Amino acid sequence: RRKAIIRLLGKYGLLETAQIIDYLKEDSKYTHLTKRSHITLIKNDLDHLKSLNLVFEHDYKYFIVADLLYG
Repeated sequence: RRKAIIRLLGKYGLLETAQIIDYLKEDSKYTHLTKRSHITLIKNDLDHLKSLNLVFEHDYKYFIVADLLYG
């Protein structure tokens, strides 16, 4: 899921958590995700990626500086 989040941010740029869930749900592996019950799970993934300096946050939107993993 974390790699998928990085891919989404690389493709779409600045995204809110709800938008990330919407894009993840387009993949058959993540169709079960709902904003109401999985937002904390996705935020935990984003916090982990932020702690690794792979994802950054500004005004409750997330982005990556450079897509080094999937260039």
